[in-house]
Amino acid sequence: VKAQDFDREVEELAERYLALSSEGARQTKLMLSAYQDLPHGQFFEEYLHRQSIAIASPDHDEAMNALREKRGPVYKSR
Repeated sequence: VKAQDFDREVEELAERYLALSSEGARQTKLMLSAYQDLPHGQFFEEYLHRQSIAIASPDHDEAMNALREKRGPVYKSR
């Protein structure tokens, strides 16, 4: 990223992150910080576990409903 574009790029990234489901973002953050040094098989098991938590959340239901209804999601678990 060029120096003159840095602030704009950071703002865009922050906006994209804030638009995510909070449970999905929480699980992603956990995976990135805690499990990056695990062997592949163990990492994949943790990934599946975290994915099942995110999919079972009300945020996921809202995301799917919003997609079907062609509207932006309104997450309540923030």
